Amino acid sequence: MAAETGLAEAAPERVREQLARILASKTFTGAKRSQEILRYVVEESLAGRSAGLKEYAIGAEALGRGAAFDPKADPIARVEASRLRSRLDLYNATDGALDPVVISMPKGGYAPVFTARAAAASPLPLPVPARNLAPLLAAFAAGAVLSVIALLAWPRTAPPLPAPFAAQLEFALGAEVEIANQVGNSVALSPDGQTVVFVGLGKDGGTRLYARRLDGLTATELGGTLGATGPFLSPDGRWVGFQAEGKLKKTLVDGGATPVTLGETPDFLGGSWGTDGFIIATVDRTASLWRYPENGGAPQKIAGPDSATDNPRWPQILPGGRKALITSTAGQAADTTIDIIDLATGQRTNVIPRGAYARYAAGHILFVDRGTLFSAPFDAVRLKALGDPAPVVRQVAYDFGYGFAQFAVSDSGAVVYLRDPSEGLSTVQRITSDKTAPLLATPGRYLWPRLSPKGDKLAYSSFEGSDYDLWEIDLRSGEQTRLTSAEGGQSRPVWTPDGRWLLWHEDAAPAIWARRTDNSGEAIKLISGIRMPSSVSPDGSRIAWFEIGEKSGFDLWTAPLTSDAQTLRIGEPAPFLLGATFDIYPRFSPDGRWIAYASAKSGPHEIYVRPSKGEGAEVRVSFTGGRIPAWSATPGELLYETPANRIMSVRYKVQNGVFQPETPRPWSEARLARTGMLTNFDADPSRPGIAALIPANQPADWRPDRLTLLTGYLRHLP
Repeated sequence: MAAETGLAEAAPERVREQLARILASKTFTGAKRSQEILRYVVEESLAGRSAGLKEYAIGAEALGRGAAFDPKADPIARVEASRLRSRLDLYNATDGALDPVVISMPKGGYAPVFTARAAAASPLPLPVPARNLAPLLAAFAAGAVLSVIALLAWPRTAPPLPAPFAAQLEFALGAEVEIANQVGNSVALSPDGQTVVFVGLGKDGGTRLYARRLDGLTATELGGTLGATGPFLSPDGRWVGFQAEGKLKKTLVDGGATPVTLGETPDFLGGSWGTDGFIIATVDRTASLWRYPENGGAPQKIAGPDSATDNPRWPQILPGGRKALITSTAGQAADTTIDIIDLATGQRTNVIPRGAYARYAAGHILFVDRGTLFSAPFDAVRLKALGDPAPVVRQVAYDFGYGFAQFAVSDSGAVVYLRDPSEGLSTVQRITSDKTAPLLATPGRYLWPRLSPKGDKLAYSSFEGSDYDLWEIDLRSGEQTRLTSAEGGQSRPVWTPDGRWLLWHEDAAPAIWARRTDNSGEAIKLISGIRMPSSVSPDGSRIAWFEIGEKSGFDLWTAPLTSDAQTLRIGEPAPFLLGATFDIYPRFSPDGRWIAYASAKSGPHEIYVRPSKGEGAEVRVSFTGGRIPAWSATPGELLYETPANRIMSVRYKVQNGVFQPETPRPWSEARLARTGMLTNFDADPSRPGIAALIPANQPADWRPDRLTLLTGYLRHLP
């Protein structure tokens, strides 16, 4: 039976061709569970067994849970089937928009529907090559004025004017910087669409704000904005708010003022400026927003509901000022929804069941899902979506860990965004001084790669559906094993030096867990709380992690670690480095004498080293930005990643108990995947080299020093 207008039933051979096309698409790349379920239900239906496609069959056979699978106790079949439906909808609207056959899975069952298209749909708009924007934008502006004059003079009986065509124009930033890769958006657009403000990463490793009018050719650096993140514009477009040094600040977009501090922001995840003279922002890990007076003063807490377990992030105040769009997510699990929050009560209402980083403009909600920008018609008075989301453009840079994207929209609906050809996908490569070889060649959404002590196994987190699952690959045989399958997100794996235990962090119900690497016994909860495990001392006696501090930022801690044949235990934690800055990724040296870490005490994150016993002065080893340290297997060498996603090497020696680093130098020309502050490489403890996430399907010469302007697309949406 046809599933949509203009479709007819498809022949079996064409269905199998379409199945192969879908499984090989970018939309399904790395989505192992969705691939398994889709392949299973299609083949069962073609064999005439669609009546047997029940929840038990999906779990027991398609997902390999076996005959003991109990759907009442394990919801994985329902959850993964829902994700498959969403992924199919996305594929049919983007990659498969012109395919001759449509495969869908209607809600209420697991049997797929196969239909043949009678006519091809229109594809997404294609980018226009980069040009000098000034004459093009002047032409757009002149055309708009002439259109208004013509409309005023046109007889009422005349036919309507044709809609302007959609256009994409890629342009250089106008400054010797690139778009910063950090936690939070790096692009903002003025309400009138005339000025773009962006966070630029300079050669010194620092981030600063820049403003560029789109009818000009150069960008202006805004003074006093070192370390800036998360820019957002005032309603009149004259001011830009941002976070720096753990504080909420504002400065004039024309650069004619010194930044003004408005308040403390321990954990900033987005702000929005209202017409009532207040800014709302996410500043901590609670279910609440905060309201800051635009001219300074005590902030007010907007209480969140008792049932909410996540912090609302990336807010945008809606017209009228009483409600705001937010992205809701639990911990760092990537299953995000778009909600409306009442700024008086904190009450939330869901409007988009799956998506992130929502912005409202010109009667539409725009949001990102897996790197595709979608738009849904929206009634800002009744606060209700008026139709299904439609895809606008692909390859929008986004972060699937924190739920933000690198795009901004004006009141008229013009969009500026950073293009990312990898669409968030990467492979895992082994990199040495003279060659690169694949460790995990299948593109996927990976994070936190960690090599075993002997270098023969790789643990990593893979994002599929809504959570991170922990996986392991045997680098000798190529065999992959899923280590965890529970909801909640498993991340940040750490091996014990003897290779007998693997530790990780659980995101939704925060805790550090461990299990034996021979898979005997059950997983053990070691300690609760948002504590991010980073390393274990070479003798296995202590663990180091970073956690949210009482004042602000992250602090570094260590604790005793003991084990026997069957269990592992964490003893009483002790502070290693406390302060008001963001200190992250403590890593024990191979001899256990030192701990390297990244700290934002000087503005941008830099790499420091201090004695592991906590006594003695720290030594700064990087000077142009450093965020993730790793001790090399090469004696006397420390590696770290720069904000530009390059690996640097620091040779060092120890004399009279003093750590003495040399000048850092480039270790490799490879540019790693843009994962913000989340780990994307690890040094091999067994031999020189690293395991690193490398962007998939990305041209070697791609650089994040250009933005794309998108106009006119709203007229072409359904």
